[in-house]
Amino acid sequence: MRGQIETKHLKKQHKRMIMSKEKLIKSIREIPDFPIPGILFYDVTTLFKDSERLQELSDIMYEMYKDKGITKVVGIESRGFIMGPILATRLGAGYPHP
Repeated sequence: MRGQIETKHLKKQHKRMIMSKEKLIKSIREIPDFPIPGILFYDVTTLFKDSERLQELSDIMYEMYKDKGITKVVGIESRGFIMGPILATRLGAGYPHP
């Protein structure tokens, strides 16, 4: 019985994460031909400026990595500089500045 309850919970959680990812993807602005013709640039600042979406992203990333034993998170480029410390805080991990 307990296994069935856990399985239902995991399926529900997975479905919620998929739905959240779809909402997050829709909130990212696409800029065609930037910085040069033929490139499609994805601007995540539209996602970051919405506190609800930023919280969703934080929740999804936390769920993905919470049981991995991570002790340090490093952001290696601009988006990582924003999300890295958020994820590190949620995981109780350090964030050494690159």
